[in-house]
Amino acid sequence: MEPIGDRRFGVEGMRLYIFLIAGSLCLASGLAEAADCVPGYDFRVVVGGTTTTTMTPRVGKACSLRLGQIEMQVNGVRLLQAPAHGKVGWSGETVTYVGTKPGPDRFSFRWVGLDRYGKADYMGVEVVVNVLP
Repeated sequence: MEPIGDRRFGVEGMRLYIFLIAGSLCLASGLAEAADCVPGYDFRVVVGGTTTTTMTPRVGKACSLRLGQIEMQVNGVRLLQAPAHGKVGWSGETVTYVGTKPGPDRFSFRWVGLDRYGKADYMGVEVVVNVLP
């Protein structure tokens, strides 16, 4: 068997080979991180209402939901229903869940603050969690 850098591949072939290896390593590391937490990114918060989303973390791994751009000034988070088997914490506009036991769990919270007219308002989120081992 001839070495990889021989004339069959040439310099361009070697560059392509290195590029494919580097790309595969980046993809593999991204998939490993994603396996620890799969938050429900496809949800819309409703000012003055409640929406539902899902989350799939691994036991002991943090999984976060972060509020995107909205027309409301968020002043804090109010936990409405604590999870039965996990822990919830928050910092600013990010709510983080850590599962302590495999299986289903759920919690709900509200981002509270002022709407664009200065009136007190909220956005509620109910999170259905499936904790993996």
